[in-house]
Amino acid sequence: MSKNNNTVTKTPDVETVDGRTTRYASHRIQRREALLEQTTVLLAKYGLRALTIDDIVERLDIAKPALYRYFSSKEDLIRATLTRAREDLVEADMAADNSDWRLQLLGAIRFIAVRPEAFIVLYRHAANDPEYHSYFKAYFDQASELTLERLVRFSANSPDTPVSFDFCARALVSFIFSATLTWIEDGAWEIKAFHKWLVLSAVALTESWAVFTFESAAEEENFGQ
Repeated sequence: MSKNNNTVTKTPDVETVDGRTTRYASHRIQRREALLEQTTVLLAKYGLRALTIDDIVERLDIAKPALYRYFSSKEDLIRATLTRAREDLVEADMAADNSDWRLQLLGAIRFIAVRPEAFIVLYRHAANDPEYHSYFKAYFDQASELTLERLVRFSANSPDTPVSFDFCARALVSFIFSATLTWIEDGAWEIKAFHKWLVLSAVALTESWAVFTFESAAEEENFGQ
C-alpha cells in the first residue's frame, strides 16, 4: 500500500501483461510449450497427415476448445511444432563452446538422444512433405550455414581450395543427418561412440575434399569414364 496526498492506492502484487497477470501468462506459455512437445512425439510417430484433429486432442488428453485457445487449427499446431523443433535443434547445436566444433556436434547429438522426435519430425516427415518441406529446408540451411562457418574457421586449408566450402558444408550436413537417423533407429551405439565415429568420419571427408586434385587436365577430363 502507498499513501500520497491522503489518497490510498493499492500497488498490484503482480505486474499485468495485456490485461492478464504475469502468472497467468507464464502458465499459458508453459502449457503451450508442453503441448508442442507432446505433439512433436505424436507427429514423429504417426507422421504429419495420419492424425485428425480429433485424434490429436484425444492423445493429448485435452478438449478441442482448450487446444484452440493455443492453436487456431491443426495446421497451425503442426507449423508451430515444426518451428519449435527446428529452433530447439539449432539452439542445441549452438549452445556448446564454439572454440571446438567437436563439442558443438556433441551438444547436438546429446539433445537428439534425449528428444529424437524433434529431429525425426523434420528429417523424416517434413522433408518429404511438399506442404511442410520448407520447415526442413530452413533447418538444413541453418545447419549448413553453421557448418560452413566451422569449416572456414577450423580448416587449415585456404578457401581457394578447388572444392567449394559451401558445397562441402551442405554435403557434410546431408551425411550427418542421414547418419543420425540411422543411429536413432539402430539404437546400438552409445552417444560417446557415435560422436567419435561421426567426428572421425567428418575429419576424413573434409581432409579428402581439401587435398583432392587432379595431376593433369587429361586426368580430370577422363575421370569417371
